[in-house]
Amino acid sequence: MKVLYIDVETSGLWPKFHDIIEMSYILEVDDEVVYEGTQRLAPDPDRVDPKALEVNGISLEEALRGAPQSVAFNDFLGVLNRYINKYDRKDKAYIAGHNVIFDRDFLIEFFKKNNCPYFGSYFMYKIIDPLWLCHWLEYLGYLKLPNYKLGTLCEHFGIELKEAHTAKADIVATRQLIEAMKRRISWDERSSPPDQD
Repeated sequence: MKVLYIDVETSGLWPKFHDIIEMSYILEVDDEVVYEGTQRLAPDPDRVDPKALEVNGISLEEALRGAPQSVAFNDFLGVLNRYINKYDRKDKAYIAGHNVIFDRDFLIEFFKKNNCPYFGSYFMYKIIDPLWLCHWLEYLGYLKLPNYKLGTLCEHFGIELKEAHTAKADIVATRQLIEAMKRRISWDERSSPPDQD
């Protein structure tokens, strides 16, 4: 069981156009953390929405001091190659995070922008996202919050979130949130998931 918890901060909202400016990730193998990494990446200055930098609390000059996109990508790929055999169809990682489709879509484009066609060789199409579970719990009447932002969920589940909107703080808190929600889920005998081969 391999899980990549990931959070990205970006130069805008559109994965095909904007760039990752910060990424933080935790790679877990069989419930053990094997690697943690955070990278600052320099965006293409023509692909920057000033509002995105404002949310992240950095200037364009600060953003441009990050590592070149290709260098950061090769570093990230080196970590994946250390723990995932891209030639083994059964050796893939889940992608996990809060509202993680956003992060996953930027990650897919990160591979494409660096001319690497092997995204699917490292990752499953399945994702782990506490946001979806919260919507389901609300529907069932078990959870009712004013919103399901990461900060609100962390407060509800007693998880400290400092420096929100930094990739490192967000992904550490998200992993703790997923762990807290896992501990609270129970299955009775009739609804237990079947054993997997």
